[in-house]
Amino acid sequence: MSEATGEIIETPTGELPYKAVIKVDEKIVGEQFFDSRVRAEIFIVETLKGLEDVARKEGRLREFAASSNGDRWYLGRNDDTMHAYVVHKANLPSGGATTHIEIGAFLNRGPIAPEHQALLQLIGTLVDGNAKAPRAARQSG
Repeated sequence: MSEATGEIIETPTGELPYKAVIKVDEKIVGEQFFDSRVRAEIFIVETLKGLEDVARKEGRLREFAASSNGDRWYLGRNDDTMHAYVVHKANLPSGGATTHIEIGAFLNRGPIAPEHQALLQLIGTLVDGNAKAPRAARQSG
């Protein structure tokens, strides 16, 4: 399970002297400046609570790509239906929205981007040629 943390860094210059930093597994996923320490603390508490809520709702997620601007992509699975999907979590400065995308729709969007390649590489690891891996039963049709 990922660990999300927040910290406040005092910046001695500028109108906004408090920087709230959110990290997931020690990687900075967002930061924002505030005019008071209390506002920065509230931001951290609310953001961490939101991340916990998302993690509970998402169930099983595996990160497969992260962009330099803080966007993250995850491969998810619905435990009830066993269907896989992509979750895109936008960076905090752009709103931090979470979007669920069907895998086919994700791979068919626009030109091939690094996150598409990363998903294909992850899928490729599932078929590594292990001869002892169980094979799916043939379906008659």
